[in-house]
Amino acid sequence: MDLVPVLSLTTRHWFENISILIMLILLYNFIPARIYRNKTLWFSLLVGLIFSFAAAMGIFIPWTGTTHPVIGLNGVLIPLAGYVGGPISAGIITGFLICYRILFEGGMEFTPDLVIAIIAALFGCLFYEFRKRNIITLSPVLEIFILALLFAGITVSVLSLYPHIGGYPNWLFAQSDTGLVIFLGLFLLGFTIIQIDKKRANEESLIRYQEHLESMVQERTAELTDVNAFIQATIDSTADGIVVLESNGKVKGYNRMAKDLLDIRSPKEVDLDIIRLIRYHLSDPDSFEESLLQIEQEDEDLFTTELNFRSGRIYDLSITPYRVLDKVSGRVLNLHDITDIKHAEEMLVSMNQKLHLLSGISRHDILNQISALKLYLYLLQHNPTESEASEYFDRVSRTLRLMQQHTESSGEYEDVGIHRPSWQDPSAAFLKAAGSFADQGIKFSTSGIRYEILADPLLERVFYNLIDNSVRHGGGVSTITLSSECESNRLFLVYHDDGIGIDSGEKNAIFNKGFGRHTGFGMFLIQEILSITGVRIREDGVPGFGVRFELTVPAQVFRLSQSTKKNNSGQ
Repeated sequence: MDLVPVLSLTTRHWFENISILIMLILLYNFIPARIYRNKTLWFSLLVGLIFSFAAAMGIFIPWTGTTHPVIGLNGVLIPLAGYVGGPISAGIITGFLICYRILFEGGMEFTPDLVIAIIAALFGCLFYEFRKRNIITLSPVLEIFILALLFAGITVSVLSLYPHIGGYPNWLFAQSDTGLVIFLGLFLLGFTIIQIDKKRANEESLIRYQEHLESMVQERTAELTDVNAFIQATIDSTADGIVVLESNGKVKGYNRMAKDLLDIRSPKEVDLDIIRLIRYHLSDPDSFEESLLQIEQEDEDLFTTELNFRSGRIYDLSITPYRVLDKVSGRVLNLHDITDIKHAEEMLVSMNQKLHLLSGISRHDILNQISALKLYLYLLQHNPTESEASEYFDRVSRTLRLMQQHTESSGEYEDVGIHRPSWQDPSAAFLKAAGSFADQGIKFSTSGIRYEILADPLLERVFYNLIDNSVRHGGGVSTITLSSECESNRLFLVYHDDGIGIDSGEKNAIFNKGFGRHTGFGMFLIQEILSITGVRIREDGVPGFGVRFELTVPAQVFRLSQSTKKNNSGQ
């Protein structure tokens, strides 16, 4: 046989075996990522099965120049299976070929193909352990080159011990040809698998990095969620209403107090017109217009103003810019309830005025009475007659009683405004005051009063003084009534008796301090007590038909009584 037919046959089998190698590469490339990533027992089993399948295909396309099909293509597969998958993979493919020998080729004759298969498995496992334990720190390409070179040399050495196998006259050429095939096949297939491993390792690195990024994003998102929840809980726990606006005026967010205060019902912030909501709740909506203009012109500055709501509450509105990277991105509206502070300020001013007034009245009255006492003492010192002396002593006694009454009345006046106003039932206060006049033979009644009013705790004293005034000056009063009328967001409480009434010329003067035939404090005290919460009183009765005192209660200081609410809810 000449050289050309041998090479031609070799070349044909070479290309046939390439198709098997390509199939092996494809199967290896499609090992599931979950199994490939962990490189556990399942990976070794799959590698062993894939290489065994390729070896089975190689049995039907043997390499020319060997007696048995193990040498040739399978001489490439066995060491590479051990190198990639370790002892388990090498054991599977070697065991498969040995079983094939026993079952289909007549026993366990110790031939070179069997020796080479065992050596191939050992070499593959040895290099696998070197790579796993980092005993030899070489690049994977250099490792596979050394493995291919060593195993090709060992294969030629083993075949040289069997010079007549294959039936070739020139067995040395057959041995060299087999060694070259193993070297090239092992190196090229190993290099290809290394590139696949590198590609998949890069993909796994990208996947792990992506998972790491996703995990970081989830952690940061959870942290931001916690921070936002903490901030929102903190803001919601404040007693102020807070609304955040974007630079274009759209609502970005608000807290629970702002929702309740402005009666926000829209579930979406973008649907809110905060200006319209604020104006709706103002007692004077047009008063907010100038504030808006000022805000637009001074975006960088803090802006504050007071807002009077229809409910009677007073809020301090402060508008501050919020910045992102030193750039104004919007504004924060803060509504702080200052109703109690304003009332306290007004009460303090009122108390100072009252103390000043009280000291003036007391000083003036006492000085007048002292002057009278000095006069009577002077007269007593100039030998008056017995009857004159008796009269002077009576006048001294009356002057002292009058001084006592003024002192007591001024003491009552000192109590006005001391305590915070509270919600009270005017019917109950009226009837309780009427109890002090039970022996006067007067019929007291109330008619359909379903409201409570916010008033100073001395409200009972108001009705007491009104009743006392009727008893003293009404000229035989027999009936006193208290009724109510509600219209135009105002409540009218009407006090009426059946006495002689008040002359038209005295209707306005009766509330002046010092007016009247008694202490001059009774009606004046009534007006002061009611004015604490903005309740006004006037007398508009017809002379000769009894007095008619009308108490005008503003919208913010009256409400349905609790009993009325319960009755309405029960119906």
